[in-house]
Amino acid sequence: MKKKMILIFMLIMNISISYTQNTFTQNIRGIIIDADSKKPIEGASVRILNSNLTAISGKNGMFTIGQVPIGRQDMIVTQTGYESKSLFSILVTSGKELDLTISLTESIQQLQEVTVKSTRSKIKALNEFATASARQFSVEETKRYAAAVFDPARMAQNFAGVNNNGDMQNEIVVRGNSPKGLLWRLEGIEIPNPNHFGGLAT
Repeated sequence: MKKKMILIFMLIMNISISYTQNTFTQNIRGIIIDADSKKPIEGASVRILNSNLTAISGKNGMFTIGQVPIGRQDMIVTQTGYESKSLFSILVTSGKELDLTISLTESIQQLQEVTVKSTRSKIKALNEFATASARQFSVEETKRYAAAVFDPARMAQNFAGVNNNGDMQNEIVVRGNSPKGLLWRLEGIEIPNPNHFGGLAT
């Protein structure tokens, strides 16, 4: 009789323990979104503090943490490029899964300014196929040459091997070649004349 009572008591205890385990835990699920764009965030880490319960948000920003003890719980959400967010005293009840929508704010950091300087030689032309009689110059350079008056053709006359046929014409001669064989490029586009005076090569 005593053995039967002990057996029944142990059976009741096992049932109550399993019932307790099933009753006093709950799932937490939700979605993690960007605070500004409202788009889901993939790969965010969600962790219940003071426990080993964690989850990673999927491609749609959804996450699920199972077997969370009921009661008040603290959570922290982290993701690279975003400010971490802590949630305190979240009430987890046995009657219903807890559904959360968590928004993260992008982390903005002030970086030191970066200065980019060109190391390309201005003596060499931009066209790598031009092996001789090629020279590039900028608008700023035309301001520094005497009597250039913002005219690139006049400024080019200051280079070695370049001369003109007089002030009444805009054409220039490079190392004795014909002015009509000269190619002008403006920001990479071929043009017949560097200014609005005259026609082709004049």
